Amino acid sequence: MEHFSVCVFCGSRSGDDPAYLIQAEKLGNLIAKHKWRLVYGAGNTGMMGSVANATQLGKAKTFGVIPHHLVEREVGKKDLDNYIVTDNMHERKKLMFTNSDAIIPVSYTHLTLPTILLV
Repeated sequence: MEHFSVCVFCGSRSGDDPAYLIQAEKLGNLIAKHKWRLVYGAGNTGMMGSVANATQLGKAKTFGVIPHHLVEREVGKKDLDNYIVTDNMHERKKLMFTNSDAIIPVSYTHLTLPTILLV
């Protein structure tokens, strides 16, 4: 499918187990292999950074959305194909959802489920 976009909801931290970062990297590799576009929270740390870097290394497109109050904390990844800074989390989630064909939650905590349900 041309221009298929996958939204990945994941954390800006890596969790206590290095396996989380490895799985995020594998997901980024899979997205790149299929030439899908990654839509995600635009962070360059933790699982977000891992999935984005792997996607970029595989030469696939990237679309990141981050609220201005998290740019510093999550180290906004400005070298994406599309990098959007929003006013708040609601706008972030809305843009991520409306620019995706599918959503993949990747988490090491219970906090991802409520986030997905809000979309």
